[in-house]
Amino acid sequence: MMPAGLPFESRPLLTTTAYDEYESILNRELNEKRTVTPTRVIKSRVRLTGFQMSRLKFFGADVGQEIRVRSTPLTSWHAIRPLRGAVECHFQGSQATVGELLLLAPGHEVDLTWHQSTQAVVFTLPPDILADYVKQYHNVDMPLIGPRGWHCGAECAGVGSMAQLHSLLSFEVNNNDGLLFSNTGAQQLRNLCCENLLQLMPILKEQPMAGPLPGVVKRALEYIHAHLEAPLDMAALLTACATSRRSLEQSFQRILQTSPARYHRLRRLEALRTLLQHHRPGDIQLADLAYRWGFSQPSHFTALYKQTFGELPSVTLGRSD
Repeated sequence: MMPAGLPFESRPLLTTTAYDEYESILNRELNEKRTVTPTRVIKSRVRLTGFQMSRLKFFGADVGQEIRVRSTPLTSWHAIRPLRGAVECHFQGSQATVGELLLLAPGHEVDLTWHQSTQAVVFTLPPDILADYVKQYHNVDMPLIGPRGWHCGAECAGVGSMAQLHSLLSFEVNNNDGLLFSNTGAQQLRNLCCENLLQLMPILKEQPMAGPLPGVVKRALEYIHAHLEAPLDMAALLTACATSRRSLEQSFQRILQTSPARYHRLRRLEALRTLLQHHRPGDIQLADLAYRWGFSQPSHFTALYKQTFGELPSVTLGRSD
């Protein structure tokens, strides 16, 4: 068990005085390559806790001495919220202290100084999760955001919301039977994290989003995305939405300009395409994949895939080799 005071203490990753070990753990847990350089040669302890849920990652870090952290371009959104001390961002020329937050966009090359005895929560979220959330729940495309960062002060509502979320998570990870560890809880956690990030980005305030989707459409999307690996069960979908088929189809056509069935089919094919892009030819048998995802015939899957993406699934899989 980690000493008291560090978030997610029931999920220890490292306690050491060797900062090269800390660097190694960071490079194992995160996608980017990082270098960690103490500014002075003194013996001090560094602690790291953390866990992952639905591709979201949360860490608690406690550094004894001042360190400089640099990275290759980020592949995920990063939020750093100091609980003690300060984290300085050299790229922005800004510094976050207790009650503030640094938000770094994908593509940003990290160049940070963690001041002596700083403790912070670090949260990472893949950009595709945020983009999907914006599309599903705000009915717009995510604006193009370059490699930039923001310093969010205590006056920003999103900082307070993020602090409350981190406190809830720190409590829940000590109880594996907690609500957040259910499928529904994990989905709601993703949504809360995405909405908090949207509150933190000034660029999105300059480009206001559409209002939230109607409840019936929102419930339908939640059901569909939770059951992508199976053919659409329209009766179960209507039960989950507490509506009639005609009403649901009219709402989809008005809001999304498509039907529930077509929307479900496209999202399934997109999910399968992502899966193929992340595997090598020897890892997957396309016929087995088609059957596992509920296609009655592999040829039906192949035809729909080519119609949608203009190439055979075998071509997509071969390109990932």
